[in-house]
Amino acid sequence: MAKIGKNQMVSLSDTEVMREQRGREEMVDSKATRQMAKSKDVISSIESCLTRVEESVWGMGAQVDNLQQRVKGLKVEDAEIYTTMKAMMLKLEDTMRAEMGQICIFSCGSSQRCVLLSNTS
Repeated sequence: MAKIGKNQMVSLSDTEVMREQRGREEMVDSKATRQMAKSKDVISSIESCLTRVEESVWGMGAQVDNLQQRVKGLKVEDAEIYTTMKAMMLKLEDTMRAEMGQICIFSCGSSQRCVLLSNTS
């Protein structure tokens, strides 16, 4: 871009002109019907808001990472509890079988049911 006058820029192809005066930045396209202007105050305000949003997103990302690690820990803990409970239930079942003996239900005819208790100890 070639410099033209005070705070004015023009591209060599003469399709865009950028002027910077009194806190405003203007882009002029020779093909466009109107100028596009942006206030520097608005731009800096938006940039500061964007910076705060980015900081918040980074903070939330760290929280999400912590939560994911906690979920992994809870899954491991859940598996350990499940394994322990299953072992306890199997032990309880074995203990009850040993104490009470086996209960066998068999058919004794058309509609009657008989229960046979046998003590194996």
